[in-house]
This record gives sequence, structure tokens and C-alpha cells, in this order.
Amino acid sequence: GDSIGMVGFGPQNTTSDERGRHLIFERNWIIGSATTQNAMLVSHPDVTIRNNLASIPGPTGGYLFCIQPSGVVPVPDRVNVYNNTCYYGGNTSNTWDMVQVSANNETSPFDQTMPGSVFEVKNNILYAPNRIANVSVFRNANGSVATTNQSNNTSNVVTDPLFAATPPTAIAHFTPSGGSYAHGAGAAIPVWSDFYN
Repeated sequence: GDSIGMVGFGPQNTTSDERGRHLIFERNWIIGSATTQNAMLVSHPDVTIRNNLASIPGPTGGYLFCIQPSGVVPVPDRVNVYNNTCYYGGNTSNTWDMVQVSANNETSPFDQTMPGSVFEVKNNILYAPNRIANVSVFRNANGSVATTNQSNNTSNVVTDPLFAATPPTAIAHFTPSGGSYAHGAGAAIPVWSDFYN
């Protein structure tokens, strides 16, 4: 979609005390357009984002997932981003991040730089074959002092994970072919809650 924000977990504005926690965003296919800047904003604690596919053609700057405080609700904490796969086709010189942690300068009873907040970003694949500069799996922005533990994410975003088709235009296209660096790699991630057997 054409949007500066396609989906989010947070209050409707900076003055509404709308709280949420223990939220799971999983098994979605996020399809952006050439003008999509930002896909998902998370402003609540205890959120897990896992097993999603995303195709963002670019060329704008922005992010796929952003963790950022919002107004009068408690700041995000314990947000985990696991096992997501993204194709970013942009060739912009603007910054674009798969996962961004960003402080906020809003008036709030809570410290908007998120001291003490801890996030995990693990086993995420980002392929950005047309990257000019400033495209990354993770970035800490705007003065955030939160702690982010990272492991087993794509180390070089221009390395081809050998998708079945590039750019991926169907879910099956995200399947890595034989010889992909994604096969047999990654950290073990426990499934704490799953509604499917």
C-alpha cells in the first residue's frame, strides 16, 4: 500500500492512554508500493513480530518495523523481531531499515529514549540488491538508549539469499534455493505461544 504507516501497535495519538501488551504479529505478507515509506510502528511493550514476509519495492527511505515510544503510554520493552524475510528493491540514498529503534521527543511522563528497554532482533533476512547506501537490518536512531540483542541476521544486504524468484511477487518466491546462506543457519528461537498445532 501507499502509506507512511500500514499497521501498528500503539495508541491512536500521543494523548490517548490506550495500552496493550502480549501482542503477536505473525505469518503476514506485507506488500508495499513504490511510495511506501514505513510499514509497521510498535509503541507497546511485550510484542513479538515473527515469521512475516515483506516485499517493499522502494525507492523511498523509511523502515519495515519501527519500535518507538508514543506519548502517555509506557514505552516499548521486550519487543522481539524473529525470523522475518524482506526484499527491499529501492535504490535510494535515503536511510532504510528493516528494524529501527527510535527515540521520541514527545512530552510524556515516560523517558522517550527508552532506558532499560531490551529488544531482540534475530534470524532476519534482508535482501536489497539495488542498495546505494544506508540500508540495514537494524539501526538505533534518534538518541534511543535501549539495548538490542542481535544475532544471525543478514550481514550483507546485497548477498543474494537465492529466493526462488527475484523480486518476489508471490509467497512461494521467498523460498531459498539450494546453496542459500539461509539453509541450516540461525539461532534457536523458542515458540512461547502458538495457536496452531
